[in-house]
Amino acid sequence: EIRFLICPELIVSRAIAEPMATHEALLMRGFERFSNYSGYGHATFAFAGPHVAAAGPPAETELLAIDAIAFGRDAQTRLGQYSRGAIERELNKAFVGFAPPDGETPDAPLRPLCTGNWGCGAFGGCVQLKA
Repeated sequence: EIRFLICPELIVSRAIAEPMATHEALLMRGFERFSNYSGYGHATFAFAGPHVAAAGPPAETELLAIDAIAFGRDAQTRLGQYSRGAIERELNKAFVGFAPPDGETPDAPLRPLCTGNWGCGAFGGCVQLKA
């Protein structure tokens, strides 16, 4: 994924984290951005030079990893994402992923969130369903 390429220390999580169960998500903190990029996907994605952070203290960044199911490009196969089981899986992943981390109360200040069209690029997921 793009975030892993521009923040390379995230790649380590692929080596130390187990495959996620249907009710699990992975929250990562304390990584830094090193690269800029342009484009998106296989055809246009490219390195666009080193990233220069803004002056001041570094921003506290968090990344929530929620594994996506590959639905592909075949219209019949893509219909599977609308099944009750597939939707329930996505809702469970979102619930555990977006819940306050351990030790944080539900009334804590909200943090910025960007889903990055979770599973809708190369995996063939439906943007409207995942929004």
